[in-house]
Amino acid sequence: MKKIIILLVTLLSFINVCALGRNQFVMDGAELLSKDTENYILEYSNYLKDQVGVDFAVITIDVGEVDLPEYTEKLYDSYHVSNKGIIIVADKNSRGIQIQVGTRFSDVISDEVINDYIEQYMVGYLKNEEWDEGIKNGYTAFYKLICNYYDIDSEVLEVYDADSFLNEYRTSIISVIVFICTFLGYGLIKYYRNRYIKRNNDKMSNILNDFMFFACVFINVELFIVAYYFSLKDFLMVFAIEMVSIISAVITEGNAIKEKRKEAYLAHLEEKRKRKANKRRRRNG
Repeated sequence: MKKIIILLVTLLSFINVCALGRNQFVMDGAELLSKDTENYILEYSNYLKDQVGVDFAVITIDVGEVDLPEYTEKLYDSYHVSNKGIIIVADKNSRGIQIQVGTRFSDVISDEVINDYIEQYMVGYLKNEEWDEGIKNGYTAFYKLICNYYDIDSEVLEVYDADSFLNEYRTSIISVIVFICTFLGYGLIKYYRNRYIKRNNDKMSNILNDFMFFACVFINVELFIVAYYFSLKDFLMVFAIEMVSIISAVITEGNAIKEKRKEAYLAHLEEKRKRKANKRRRRNG
């Protein structure tokens, strides 16, 4: 299998007689990247190519057992990446990341720097099977490094520590946020129903009811924004929990209202019975 792969890579070297073109900076063979990330890489790699002639490509593979460093070196040669080049190769099968740089960057992007960047900016995401986020974050980190080397402004781009507190404890953070906002979501329904079913004569109480209602709405919207920042999976989980919470609150409040109406009706019947009994007494008396 390994010999076949090397043979295929060698054949590519005859097909790709030119260096990487504008639309060849992303080759997502393992289908690990979103369309947004592909467009992101193309945009900034094309910019580097136009400004300083740097080839910066991202390649994902899923081809079985391979020697990833050797395979990456073959890919670098087969695509005729210039000596001012860098490629990131992500292997879905071995769950590995390999980065190859050209001779012009060998001092700036040393093996030690490569290992540090992979560990700091990518591994934390890959542990959570977040290939798209990890590859994009690693790409951005190396992009900013190249921009610093050529004195190109890259402040507009943000890179995140893959082992940051938010990433490492994201499940616990999301769970706490969901618990708090679910509780507040229940409060939202309660205050909403109080607002439209029973209004107090006290003006201050009405103001507080309105404040709590809109505060709950705001907090729950913020919850969705925070969940979306983490990932689509977290967002959908929060959405599902919120829906269950709201439906449960509606049912609970609905049953409570029915009970109150039933109690009020029984109290009315009891009052009516007492009035009739009093009338009979007065007649008999």
